[in-house]
Amino acid sequence: MRFLIFGLILVAGPLAALAESADYTFVPPPAKATMTASGPMPASALSKALQAPFPRYTVDTYAGQAETLRKSQTMPSLQVAKGIDLDWTDQPFFEEPVLRDSAYHWQASIQSVDATALRVKVDLSTLRSDESLWIVDPTGTRPFGPFTAADADPAAGFRWLPTVIGDECVLWVKSESADTPRITALGLSHFYDSPATTKGSMPCPLPADCITDTSLQEISTGIGRLSVTDDRGNSALCSGALINNATTEALEAYFLTADHCFQDFPGTIFASALEVIWDFRASGCDGGEPSTAILNTLPRSTGAAFLGNSATIDGMLLQLAAVPVGTRGRAYLGWDTRTPTAGEAVVCLHHPSGDPMKESIGTVTRTGVNSSFGENQTTLSWTEGITEGGSSGSPSLFSATNFRIFGMLSNGNFQSCSSAAARLDQYSSFRDFFDQIGGFLVDATPPSAGRSAYTTAGTGGGTPTTVRGCIMEGAARRNVAGDLLVSGLALLTLLGLARFGNTPTP
Repeated sequence: MRFLIFGLILVAGPLAALAESADYTFVPPPAKATMTASGPMPASALSKALQAPFPRYTVDTYAGQAETLRKSQTMPSLQVAKGIDLDWTDQPFFEEPVLRDSAYHWQASIQSVDATALRVKVDLSTLRSDESLWIVDPTGTRPFGPFTAADADPAAGFRWLPTVIGDECVLWVKSESADTPRITALGLSHFYDSPATTKGSMPCPLPADCITDTSLQEISTGIGRLSVTDDRGNSALCSGALINNATTEALEAYFLTADHCFQDFPGTIFASALEVIWDFRASGCDGGEPSTAILNTLPRSTGAAFLGNSATIDGMLLQLAAVPVGTRGRAYLGWDTRTPTAGEAVVCLHHPSGDPMKESIGTVTRTGVNSSFGENQTTLSWTEGITEGGSSGSPSLFSATNFRIFGMLSNGNFQSCSSAAARLDQYSSFRDFFDQIGGFLVDATPPSAGRSAYTTAGTGGGTPTTVRGCIMEGAARRNVAGDLLVSGLALLTLLGLARFGNTPTP
């Protein structure tokens, strides 16, 4: 049963502070869980159709530059991709359609040389009423769609399509008309680090499937791997969790993470560009790490709105468009506004370096800590497992009170499996952030207001650095080499993130 718990925490003096809390709720997997995605044609014929000739465009803007791009990072989050503008609006993108089952199918593929994954930026508003768009990996493993003109983001004027693992993806339009679709690609987010195992993660974090507590195993299904992409194609990874409003019967798609995951992007971040991947984990406690290709098959959510954020606290509450339940079920985590005490046992579930979900176990060592990333933070010391880049935003959980959230990972030391003394992290204060977002978590009719875009003084400002990949020849059912045109590109110096004791851990 979903219920809200109210309690009093006594404080020094004659006054008492009201602490609020809620327990998690769990939605079990359906009896016959199916994770198959709809496509522009039956799955049995999709792979064969992808072998047919159609225009294939190659962009070499960032070919061979992975290490240079890593060194040019300027954000406090785990940046994994850079953007490319595509000047293709005046070029023919699709060629002749194929007529199948009384529908016209238009296909064209884009390859960004040496990319580990791709996101494609399109203007869906140009689709006609009888047209639907899919984005498909070249093997046909997972078609994402359909997207129609109704899915256009009017605030942004474009939409980032789902991330496809690998260096190539196919744009596929299905139409009732033989008229050429007017849609084309406007830009790319070129992943130069693998969307998983990005930084050579440490071996000591515990795989999530090693969890023996039944409640915590259910709670782990509410942890998501967050990908953030700005309007210029820069992408970064963080972690976060679904959070429960136990007053309502509805399962509101609220997602809690850290504000710094969104700071210092050179472009504006639109909510529709946020992507959460669920259930990315090893198969069993002793199971091997899955390949990144599995990411194409896992359930996903996209962002719908920014509900509340605080740079002072380092907290962010998002609303997702929808949350698929998945084959493991899905949990909406409980939370607690009481102040942690030194020595309390805690747990954290997260995606270090974008890897499959891991568990860290430790204790509270200090409270009321101020850092350059947030005020009134809590310091945790890990006895088992560590956090890494990509873990930021993941929740800290009270072990003794049904694993309720009390903080969000903000920053910490560079950590080592061999040195327990160095395994220290700072967590944002959920109890302080609650003052801003509590209406979403306790009200019977939660606030509906939200923002479609995230901008700060360090986000979305300045003159865009334009990095273009342009077609130099018309497509002729063959590979077409792209040309690298760089306008005003200056490689940025490596940001000094290695400040001892106060390094961000996105």
